[in-house]
Amino acid sequence: MDKNLNHIKLTASELSYLWTSYLADSMSLCVLKYFLVHIDDNDIKSLTTYALELSQKHVRFIREIFTKEQIQVPQGFTEQDVNLLASRLFSDVFYIRYLRNMSKGV
Repeated sequence: MDKNLNHIKLTASELSYLWTSYLADSMSLCVLKYFLVHIDDNDIKSLTTYALELSQKHVRFIREIFTKEQIQVPQGFTEQDVNLLASRLFSDVFYIRYLRNMSKGV
């Protein structure tokens, strides 16, 4: 029996969701790395570091799914899309509010 007969391919909506999630999380990697360069408050820095780790795990997981399914992995956002040395744009209060809103999926 062919092993592929038991394999169900991703639907268009599943693929779309994974693609969108990959782009959003790759953007989060850039944003959160920028934030970490500028955050002063250690508690906010700790939460931001945790958020960065979650986004990194999510990007790896989705990349694995695409690879397993033999689907082209999106380029997404890269370190070339952010200047970590740019001047600070926001306050620590903004960073924590950003994290709160992003964690809700807003």
